Amino acid sequence: MLSAASLGGTAIATMGDRSSMDIFDFLTASFNLLPAVLFFIGLSALALGWAPKLGKLVYAYLGYAFLINYFGGVLDLPEAFSKTAIQSWFPQMPMEVFDLIVFLTITVISILFIIVGYAGYKRRDMYEG
Repeated sequence: MLSAASLGGTAIATMGDRSSMDIFDFLTASFNLLPAVLFFIGLSALALGWAPKLGKLVYAYLGYAFLINYFGGVLDLPEAFSKTAIQSWFPQMPMEVFDLIVFLTITVISILFIIVGYAGYKRRDMYEG
């Protein structure tokens, strides 16, 4: 949120009266992607808790999602292919309307991943320790 506020404040100060966006637009766009961050944290927790050797796959998926989101349009990939990256599930705010169902669904899934990953870590820690 701090980086979004800094970016938004700089953009608004630079654009002056020509800007149609306010700081709230930047903050809501940033908040809209919070479940994506939680999703990657949840995947990492699952890998750490249950299969630590698969942890590198989380990084691979993060890199893949980045490439799909930034270069998918240039490569003219089909919509179904771009939906394999978690960030593309969220609306592009402020141009699109906030989607509460997607936001809550990904948030709940991510929190469940974190809890299950934590349980696996605790279980694994008890056996090894």
